[in-house]
Amino acid sequence: MPNLYTTQTKEDIRHRFINKFDELIENELAESYKEICKNIEITLESFNLLRTKGGVPTLKMLYNLQLVYNVPVDSILFERSHQIDLTTLKKQLATLHETLDQIDDTLSG
Repeated sequence: MPNLYTTQTKEDIRHRFINKFDELIENELAESYKEICKNIEITLESFNLLRTKGGVPTLKMLYNLQLVYNVPVDSILFERSHQIDLTTLKKQLATLHETLDQIDDTLSG
């Protein structure tokens, strides 16, 4: 069977999964890893193995995390795009506007 993920991708998914648990606790949506594990129907031992030994979360883990805590699966599987740099975007739009004005002047003149 072909390997779908690189080792780095697996690590990234694992880290994002663990970070979601931390976020749930920080945001007081759960009190502990134990509570989250119980609610998403996995053992605390499974989660601790994932945390300490590596690997990737199972589909069941991802699905139940989404179902119980409304954590989108894609937020774990895929890296989010970076924030838009508004300053650069404004400069690019201004340049585009100037260029379009020049083209309009050339065509009108």
